[in-house]
Amino acid sequence: MAGYELLVTGYELLFFYCSQGMHFEFLPIVELLAQMDKSKKYLLIILLLALTLRIGYVLTLENKLYFPDSFRYYNIGVGLAEGRGYSSAFTAPLYPLFLSGIYRLFGDSYLTVRIIQALVGTASVFLIYLLGRNIFSGKVGLIASFITAFYPFFIFFTGLLLTETLFIFLLLSLIYLLHRMMAIRKINYAIGSGLIAGLCILIKPLIAYFLPFALLIFLIVSRNKRGIIGYGF
Repeated sequence: MAGYELLVTGYELLFFYCSQGMHFEFLPIVELLAQMDKSKKYLLIILLLALTLRIGYVLTLENKLYFPDSFRYYNIGVGLAEGRGYSSAFTAPLYPLFLSGIYRLFGDSYLTVRIIQALVGTASVFLIYLLGRNIFSGKVGLIASFITAFYPFFIFFTGLLLTETLFIFLLLSLIYLLHRMMAIRKINYAIGSGLIAGLCILIKPLIAYFLPFALLIFLIVSRNKRGIIGYGF
């Protein structure tokens, strides 16, 4: 039942964000939608579609693993959950730790992992919306999130015990924080960017090659403004 409880929680979180300032728990859904502005209404529909597509897809999958890497991640995750330690020196640790946390909380279930990844994938759609809105406009954010919601490979990886779904979410989080850091110039965004960058490296170490380019962009932008002194360094 844990997987289905997570699904319900995911839908509740979507309604909570898109109805900020409204006591939606006491309102019929139709009335709630009527009170939302148009952009939030469209965003809610896109996110609900994204989550429904991903949940519908994972529910069609058999209770088995499909790729060799999935067996490796699964075995390491179960070993960590059972207290047997980390069993591979050649596998980045974050995704097996992610799996072990799920197994500790909800038990050994492929479906639960897939439903949580469906929630993570839907969160990635939301991050795409935020990036499009903040960099361009709300309309661009909605169009980009709509395309992402239906992008078949993002949906496909949701149902697999592989790193892609979690990594895409972390990478989008990193890009969002880097953009906010350069736009708003607050130390909190710089710290958050560093933490998320570290998590990205712990899931796919090759992302470390991206960081020097991110630093270069940061320095270029800083030269055109007040310099890094504006961040409190």
